[in-house]
Amino acid sequence: PTEIDPIQSSELMPKVDFISPLAGQTITNRDMVLEVRASAPRGVVKVNFQIDGTIVGNASSFPFKTTYTARTLTNGKHTIKAI
Repeated sequence: PTEIDPIQSSELMPKVDFISPLAGQTITNRDMVLEVRASAPRGVVKVNFQIDGTIVGNASSFPFKTTYTARTLTNGKHTIKAI
């Protein structure tokens, strides 16, 4: 490339912190709240929530949270991401 793409610079990358659930937390209820604090210099328009790579909800405004009913998850460890 001959131009710099400032969107990929570390100063412009969004910051996401999980509020719920916390890392390592055991979920005992099928209904769970997924919530993050998200910010970016150019703003955050939408947050997609994923469990094991599958989108299970999204939020388009602060507070960025959704409720997910875990009907198909098996017992064990799962990966939750906010993108």
